[in-house]
Formats: sequence, C-alpha cells, structure tokens
Amino acid sequence: RRVHAMLKLGLVNENMDKYPTDLTAVDECADAYVRLALSGNVNEIYHMINPNFLLTEDMFKLLGVPYRRVSTQETVETVFANTDNRDIHVYMFYLIISGRSANIEMDNSYTVNRLSEVGFIWSKPDKAYLTVSDSADRPNGHCLDFTPCKLKPMRTAGGVLNPNQKLTLGDKHDAKFIDSVLLHGEDALTQLKAEIQKANVRNPLFLLFPGAEKNEKINAFISSVSASPVLFSGISAEPTTENTDEALKVYFDNGCDGIVAVGGGSVLDTAKITALRAANRDEEIDDICKIDSLASLCVPLFAVPTTSGTGSEVTAFAVITDTEENKKKPFVSDRFQPLAVALDPSLTVSVPPLSTAYTGIDALSHAVEAAVSSFAPSFPEDKAYCAKAAKRIFESLRKAHDCPTDLTARDEMQLASYEAGLAFRRIGTGYVHAVAHRLGEFCHIPHGQAIAAVFVPVLRASLPCCEKALSELAKECAVADADSSKDNAVSFLSAVEKLISDFGIKASDIDFNESDLDEIVRRAQEEAKLMGAPKPFSDEALRKLIKEIFA
Repeated sequence: RRVHAMLKLGLVNENMDKYPTDLTAVDECADAYVRLALSGNVNEIYHMINPNFLLTEDMFKLLGVPYRRVSTQETVETVFANTDNRDIHVYMFYLIISGRSANIEMDNSYTVNRLSEVGFIWSKPDKAYLTVSDSADRPNGHCLDFTPCKLKPMRTAGGVLNPNQKLTLGDKHDAKFIDSVLLHGEDALTQLKAEIQKANVRNPLFLLFPGAEKNEKINAFISSVSASPVLFSGISAEPTTENTDEALKVYFDNGCDGIVAVGGGSVLDTAKITALRAANRDEEIDDICKIDSLASLCVPLFAVPTTSGTGSEVTAFAVITDTEENKKKPFVSDRFQPLAVALDPSLTVSVPPLSTAYTGIDALSHAVEAAVSSFAPSFPEDKAYCAKAAKRIFESLRKAHDCPTDLTARDEMQLASYEAGLAFRRIGTGYVHAVAHRLGEFCHIPHGQAIAAVFVPVLRASLPCCEKALSELAKECAVADADSSKDNAVSFLSAVEKLISDFGIKASDIDFNESDLDEIVRRAQEEAKLMGAPKPFSDEALRKLIKEIFA
C-alpha cells in the first residue's frame, strides 16, 4: 500500500515503465497485512517492511528518485495536500502507530484531529484503533473497510517470532561455522601439538587459568609446543574487556602468531575475542563481534577446556563484562571458531565439587533452552544434540560431583558440554540466560550459580509453550513417568530441581537486592528480545517471577 500511495502521489511516475507495479498484488498485500494485524499476527510479515532490510533512502536511490529526510508531520501534511484517498490517509497513520517508531513526534490528538478532517472518527482513541463508521454506534470499530475479526493479544502464547527475532534467525542461517577438529581422550594434548604444528603456528600465546602452569600435564604440553612460551593468565572469573585488551597487548608485544586457550569458559571466551581482535586490530570490538560482520577470521585458535559446562570451545558466543557499564555483553560471531578442540578428562579432576555442579547445570541449561527454543525447528541437526547432552548429564553429573577422580564420568561430562555447545551455538538460549546474566552483573556470583537459581522457575512459568520439548527430554533422560506430555514436562523440571537441590544450591544463598530489580528486568528483556524463548514475558510478569525466586 505504501507503493500504491507513492504511485498515486506521482512520486515514481518517471520510473513506472522501468519498474512496473502490479497494483492488484499490492492491494492484496495490504489486505493481508491488516487482517494479520487484527488477529495479532502482524509480526509474521512486519519484517518484510522493516527498515533493517532496505532503508528508505536506499530504496529511493535504487529507483533513481530524489530523496531527502523529512519529519513525520511534514510527510503527513504532504500526503494530505496531494491526495484525498482515504485508504492512503488511514494506512499511513496505521503504519506510524503500529510501528511505534522512536522518532515519531506526533501524539494521538494530532492523529485524531487530522483524520477527523477527512471524515474519520476514533472508536478507542487511547488504543489507537481506527474506524470508518460515520456514527458512534459501533463501539468496537473497524480498521479500514475490512471484516472485523476477534482481536488477540500479540505473542502471549508463544510461537510467533517478533521482527528482532526474525532478523536474528536470518543471521544465524547465514552463519558459516568451520568444523573444529575434535581431539578426545587422555592423549588429546599430544594430538593437539600436531594440529598446532600443522597450522604452522610457531609462537602461540598461551591463555591460561590462574595456576595452570602448576599442572604437570599442562606444563609438559606447553614446553613441548614452545621452548620459550608466551603466557598470560590475568583473566578474571567473569572476564572483562580489559582482560582482552591486556591479552591483545601481550600477543602483539611478543610477535605471536596464534592462541592456545587452556581453561574454563572465562579463558575460552577471552581467547575467542582476543583472537578475533588480533586478526582485525584496527576495528572496534562491537563492529567485528557479530554474525553479519565482514571481519577477517580470527588468528589460529586452539581450545583446551578444563571445565565441563560452557561449551565455549564450540559456540558462536563469548560473554565479556564491560566494566564501565557493569554489563555482561554476549558477543556473537562465526569468525572465532577454534581450529581444534582437545577434550582431556584428566584436566577436569581438580575442579571442586561445587564448581563441577555449577558448570554441569550450565551445560544442561544450554541443552534444555535450545530444545525448547522457537528457533529449534530451523536447526534440526543442532537440536538433535539437545537430548544427547541432557542424557549424558543426568547419567554422569552426580558421579563427577561425588567422585571427582571418576574419569569415565568426567569424560562423559566433557562430551555433554561439547554437545550442548553444538546444540545452542545457532539456536541460542532464552530467558534463563537473559536473567542469569543480570544476576552475574548485579550479584557478582558464578554464572552456574545464577543459572541454577532461575533454571526451573523460568521454564515452569513458560509452560505449556515448552511442554512437548520438555516431555521428549524427560523420555530421553528416563525421568518420564506418565503418558501425557504435560505430566512428563512437569516430571522433567522436578528432576532438574532435585538435581540442583542435591548439590545444595539454593537461590537464598544469593545476596539479591530488590532495588536492582527494575534494571535487571530491563536488561534481561533487552537480551531476550533477540532470543527464541518459547514464551515471551511482559516486564510485569518477569518482575513478579524474579521476586518469587528470591522471596
């Protein structure tokens, strides 16, 4: 209908022969748009006119039509001055209102008065519904001339993606991941040395967890790779942008030509960002750490995870805290994948029982949130890893926690973490992580502890939207005890709750300050809007849920 309006205003007449337009098809699109809007499904096609796909300025340049920026009010006045077609008037206002653009300077009174001049009345001015009735005896009103249908609130039951989610999903489809070489077993480090040599890396920077050099196996590996190794271990438990700055300086000061990361998620995330920055040294971190960037691939990167939880060795995510903003930033890129990943279970036996529990619950949350995500159907090959990872965790996490030297259990947990990483690297997570990241920012607690606190409450509040996926996981993990999906979903969450409780993890141990709640909700919503959470939460619902967790 916008194209229809442009043609009627004579804005593209000089190009009509070059760019013929089927007005019947345009009208049909407009009809479909309004019907979808009235039924609460406007998001299904809104992305087609989202300016992120083709800016108005670019569209006019493509058509060879002069373009200048004007205010919304000037646009309205120009349209009214050049056409008396009521469809154009109403649809233009409808787009302005439904789009809720941040730069719209008009209020409802302007819209009401301007449309009244051409014979329109408002049935519910405060709700922004238009009517073409010439009397006030139709309390519910119509939008344009279309048959009214039952109004539904938008996205209260899940299943319909919003425009931001559609853009994110499109980026994920376009992502191109390299297949890291997986080296698995107690001789994985020996194999990794060969992979480093194969990549012609002669002077790598070793990013290590604090105290890694005291581990005989790690120390022997480092010495076998380099006679004069360059080491950096100044990485916080919750890594910061300053950590990547410092690591990058060490990399360039020592003429390094690759990075070997040995540690947990903090070390691996720092290594991924540092490796990408090293290959794009003149670029800003925010510009290169995103799926649709034109950044060069990171310098040769090799990952040796020493915990079993984050899956960072294989994911497209790296979470770094911006200390100036006190905000965790999830950077996403398909350009910082390791060339090889070494999983050696013997390197995880020194992880304390509580940390083993935290990281294991984090890995489980990756598998579960990916399984219930609205994005999951788009990546069936990734989703297949969800059940595999969850099953391994239910079978092995308690064993690894209770007997840290059980190498079989440790091995299974490393594989589970890796598989969960493959599961969510494109599908992503949801509100469990969106809220947990905020708890990390404000309560300064380990990520796994934050995940454990919100895991079950968030997913319980998301029922029944994730019922089927949770039921499937319950069957795979042998915790299903009923024939109905609803009962099995409840059983699965109860099993997760018991697992967390058996490790002695309680939300009450977190020093939560309710004065932070509004900002926690705001930031969580900002992150969640890009995720495929099975059920969206309003600010009020999310605020209530978090308060209940810490009541």
